[in-house]
Amino acid sequence: MYTDWPALAESTRRNLMEYWAPWSRRHARGFAGLTPSAACWGALGVSRLRHTLAAGRVTSKTDAATYALDTYSPRWHRIIREALRIRVGGTRFYRNPWRRRADLNGFMTEVLHE
Repeated sequence: MYTDWPALAESTRRNLMEYWAPWSRRHARGFAGLTPSAACWGALGVSRLRHTLAAGRVTSKTDAATYALDTYSPRWHRIIREALRIRVGGTRFYRNPWRRRADLNGFMTEVLHE
């Protein structure tokens, strides 16, 4: 299968800035960002796109979580693991949705400004 890598990379960068940056700002306030699905969608979504750019191939959200754990500061490992837990199951890493949202916002800000 042929992939126009420069076009895919440009589209991926544009998606980070045009979709994910505004999404992150919207979910930083209000109640929508407090849901488990927002944590999963946000943390794994931006990680997947960054991994795609780094690896030169489209990857799964599960593989993106591994990439994020290997790439980003241990400060963000809790929210990455929580996002993966929401996707595949397991023990919760957060009891407080406000704390989870704060960590999600911090992580996404770092990834988006990379």
